[in-house]
Amino acid sequence: MKDFAMHQGDLVLQGGDLALVHGEAAVAQRLAVRLRTFRGEWFLDARAGVPYHQSVLRKGADPVVVDAAFKEV
Repeated sequence: MKDFAMHQGDLVLQGGDLALVHGEAAVAQRLAVRLRTFRGEWFLDARAGVPYHQSVLRKGADPVVVDAAFKEV
């Protein structure tokens, strides 16, 4: 599995070319991006991301619902 390397949300350049990440680093990077995305934040797919406002960051949030939201991502 390959992906473009990112550092703090910016693409990484090496010698004027886009750097790539492989294997476990690529998986970790993709997971981090998904967990940082709030549902409805991305204009191309409003269903993408974690439903932080809808389910997770609510007073008295149901742990089962929160767990399911993270497993879905």
